[in-house]
Amino acid sequence: MFTFTSEFFLGMLIGFVLDLLVNWLICNSQLHNMRILSKTIKSRKFPITKRTENKIHSPDVETLWDDLKQLYDERIKLDPKFSFNKMAYEIHKLLDEQKTVAASTIRNFYLRRTTPRKKAIEAIQRWIDEEKVNHSDGDDENKEIDNSDSKEENEI
Repeated sequence: MFTFTSEFFLGMLIGFVLDLLVNWLICNSQLHNMRILSKTIKSRKFPITKRTENKIHSPDVETLWDDLKQLYDERIKLDPKFSFNKMAYEIHKLLDEQKTVAASTIRNFYLRRTTPRKKAIEAIQRWIDEEKVNHSDGDDENKEIDNSDSKEENEI
């Protein structure tokens, strides 16, 4: 049978104390490193981020934004219940129900907070093109109706 001597217990005590000391040193050095890191981060002068409206965009993005704003505002006048969600759904239908643009992306672009990624810009452009075609078709129909009325009056 094993007998535990005082030397064994003394060795265990020394090992336990050394373990505590090593752990304390490691934790203390990590805390010190974190304090240094946080001080350097605080001391850095980060540039103030400006809103997107102050940035210069390519003419294509500016034109797209102007067209989106104009068409969206027109749709709101015609249908006060029209929303970015409905617009996102229309884009979804236009793209044959593939993965499309989120309503928040459209809203943020409309408000000039962000510039969407290329695929989102292409999807919004397609919606704008479709809206322009729909508006021009409606104008042509009204002109044809007006012209037909005037021809009938002239014949009588």
